[in-house]
Amino acid sequence: MDIFEYEEVRWPTRALQQEEEEQAVGTAAAALQPPQIHWSDGTQRITQPQLLVVAMSSASSTLLEAALAGNQVIATIQPAPAPMDQSQHSTEDADKAPSPHTTPRTTATAQLYAVEDKNNNSSSSSGSLAAVLVCCCRGTITADAAPAWARGLLQQLQPQQLLLIGTMQADQYRGDADPSQDFTAYLLHTSAAATAGTEDPSPKTSIPFLPSGSLVAGLPAALITQAELQGIFAQLVVVVETVPALVPETLHDLSRVVCRLLTGGESSRQLLSGLVGRLQQASVIEQARTKLQQTTCRPTSVYS
Repeated sequence: MDIFEYEEVRWPTRALQQEEEEQAVGTAAAALQPPQIHWSDGTQRITQPQLLVVAMSSASSTLLEAALAGNQVIATIQPAPAPMDQSQHSTEDADKAPSPHTTPRTTATAQLYAVEDKNNNSSSSSGSLAAVLVCCCRGTITADAAPAWARGLLQQLQPQQLLLIGTMQADQYRGDADPSQDFTAYLLHTSAAATAGTEDPSPKTSIPFLPSGSLVAGLPAALITQAELQGIFAQLVVVVETVPALVPETLHDLSRVVCRLLTGGESSRQLLSGLVGRLQQASVIEQARTKLQQTTCRPTSVYS
């Protein structure tokens, strides 16, 4: 094969583009739909929390769920039902062999927890419950559905501050550290966080900024982008993906990073002393590690 034939193979043909367009017909409408929040029976709908923590990796979700084992799930976040025309299209094409270029449908769900400050006796029960919400994501949020998820989540919950915990793919990392050998985490934040006095968070949190040239994608990128557009105080810590089998061994380092961000000095973060204490307990970290070890070795991010 000469260089000209090689270039023809690498460049997409019109037939391939048409196939991708036809495959996108069945998922395009669903990708534009915001997620639906189903509140638990007897739970009052909570909006405008002082802080919303969003865990977007299997490691962070498992760790926070272990730390929140005594807290009640107040809501479940699920994808919007497929439109009628899409359902009919899917039924008609059910007997067809799937194309390798087919975009998978978002199957992610999330559980929403309310964190109550048990050490603050002066605050009312409803006020403490509304102060901090924790969202633990599970499943796959496709890249094309991530913007709608981010917009819908922020519009429905309307948080005052955001703490985002996600991952980035190792091949999109442009730093000097080796994520296959060491736990590697970096920080991004919005302009609102910078104007609030966190221009240089490294001395406070010991978390460096993401190296130039590195690319964050999927839901973490969508959420930090929407927060920037809406002027929300937001911080995003991204962990560079490592060998999946080694992810359980990074939970201690992940717990340390999350605790540093939760105790960053903001007034809303002071309500999280109980959660921070739980995240630092060896039994909680070991419980999360055992659960992760029992799962299959799959990529840790919830985006594709």
